[in-house]
Amino acid sequence: MSRKVLVVPVAALAVLVLETSRCPAQMLGDRATLKGHTYPVQSVAFSSDGKTLASASEDGTVNLWDVATGRKAVTLTVKYSTLNVPIPVRSVAYSPDGKTLAAGAAGGWVEFWDSATHQAKGPALDTDSYVRALAYSPNGKVIAAGTGSGSVYLWDAATGQERAILKGHTGTVGCVAFSPNGKLLVVADGGKTIHLWDVVTGKERPPLTGHSNRVVSVAFSPNGKSLASASQNGTVRLWDVATGETRRPLNGHFLFAYAVAFHPNGKILASGGAFEVALRDAATGKTIDETETTTIAEMAMAFSPDGTILAAGSGDAIRLWNVAVPKNDDPPIHAFRPSNPQRISTK
Repeated sequence: MSRKVLVVPVAALAVLVLETSRCPAQMLGDRATLKGHTYPVQSVAFSSDGKTLASASEDGTVNLWDVATGRKAVTLTVKYSTLNVPIPVRSVAYSPDGKTLAAGAAGGWVEFWDSATHQAKGPALDTDSYVRALAYSPNGKVIAAGTGSGSVYLWDAATGQERAILKGHTGTVGCVAFSPNGKLLVVADGGKTIHLWDVVTGKERPPLTGHSNRVVSVAFSPNGKSLASASQNGTVRLWDVATGETRRPLNGHFLFAYAVAFHPNGKILASGGAFEVALRDAATGKTIDETETTTIAEMAMAFSPDGTILAAGSGDAIRLWNVAVPKNDDPPIHAFRPSNPQRISTK
């Protein structure tokens, strides 16, 4: 057990002391820190081949990074058409086939680009408020967008035709995610309740309740049997999707928990909180590893498709870690593989 002192730059908070269980050995090391945005990064997404990382920022840009080199390859700017000024981008998603990149704008629309040419692809899709969350269905046929009004739009990804608008949420929809079979859509609307929708019928299933503070991030496990959620009071929970019961409450984060992501093998859950990123065994809830960060909240998180890299939006930067997971069925002991850290700036 070690004592960690954190100085939090918030007016209502002073110097806070946190007792944390530390791993017996240092197991975390940066792969790279990607610098190129001027305002906070709100969303990150890997292309299907894992070669490109897209990041969306409040500065009105979507940066595309070469994962192998860590260098910024392309910057896409989202602007008000009438004013020609950048507008915040708060969500980004690749289609499962990797051919299309979508970004949700604060102006209330979703833009699309061809991933190979980086040219605009088709008309933008309009919503009733700013777009905070995006997700493609696993088969790529449906795209979901969560908005500031609490509405969730479902469109046919090929034609742009509206399929449904899911309503009844109490606040801004900050996260949406499809189940691996594409039949369910989970929605976090900033309240204490997690909403589950049947994508085929458009009807809401019984919600998941148990959090005592705002739920801001949700993610399905690769087999679709579990659901992870993160709350602003630092709580991380695992749910049984079939029964709706809490499978396991996990040791949370200090102050906040803002992002959760399952490793592709389904055995590891990553979560980002105040000044830290943690990895846990998804079966036991035991902390595998954790590392300190320099920002009060990791707002976005994603594993590469092959599970070898974890990306996290950290302030106006993106941090990358190498992930070393045993290939056998044993629980991971060293989840992260330290490497030579590098800081890459493209400003």
